[in-house]
Amino acid sequence: MIIYVAAFACSIPVTNGHAREVGLFGLVPWHKVQVWGLHEDFHALLLLADICVACIGVRLLTNPDLDHILVQ
Repeated sequence: MIIYVAAFACSIPVTNGHAREVGLFGLVPWHKVQVWGLHEDFHALLLLADICVACIGVRLLTNPDLDHILVQ
């Protein structure tokens, strides 16, 4: 859930000012002008969150005894 919140926090600046990139150029090494910015961070975090949810689903499908942990 925290990763989804982080992803959508990255999407807010992109949505509000997509024409002018509001990246963290210089502060984080992977941001490059016109190559990698907050928009791509949003997609990467969203992918990571989806993979985490899928792993939880697979774990619950392979071990149904863990169901009680999520219900509480």
